Amino acid sequence: MDSAEEPRRGRHSSAPSKGDRQRERIIEVTLDLLTTTSIADLSVARIADGAGIARSGLYFYFDSKYAVLAAALDDVWAEFDEARTTPVVLDSPLPVGSIGQILRRAAQVWKAHGPLLSACEQARNQDPRLGVMWRAFIERTTIPVTAMLVQQRDAGRLKPVSSNLPKLVEVLVRMTVGALLSEIETGDDDSLDAAVDPLSAVWVAALTSGS
Repeated sequence: MDSAEEPRRGRHSSAPSKGDRQRERIIEVTLDLLTTTSIADLSVARIADGAGIARSGLYFYFDSKYAVLAAALDDVWAEFDEARTTPVVLDSPLPVGSIGQILRRAAQVWKAHGPLLSACEQARNQDPRLGVMWRAFIERTTIPVTAMLVQQRDAGRLKPVSSNLPKLVEVLVRMTVGALLSEIETGDDDSLDAAVDPLSAVWVAALTSGS
């Protein structure tokens, strides 16, 4: 059974059911193991052992280790949405400070969930669900940022280096994701924080240096 088929909590129950607690335990164990083991080397048997259940018991909740990743990734979507949602005053100049603020918030989320995000990126070509979720993550980030920047451009406050602003934003988002993943893999939090200013500078240059 995958995450979409997990045991449901009773309609009038406010406390997590035993099934809910076991499911969360499996996710917690997986995330903990990912701090020291790559997703490629992590086995279902090892996850089940860490959760104190038989391998068959894990399959009652998830049909693979990738399904566990997908459930864990789904749990952090709200944090990504909050990280990129920064109020922008549209009658002001280009929100350079807002871009830096969004990137700093995003870096904090990536720092908190680095092993999970790295594992999902590595596994997205092995599992269709993760591939769909990863592409949705890029789109979920790109679409609202593009909408905000289109408003700024149409108001004459931006001079993007490309006339295709949606594609430019997509490229910038993918560049940012790649940079943050690389910094996470170093295990150096200071290096991750230090990457924010250069990333912000690239965004600002790409959005203001056009003719």
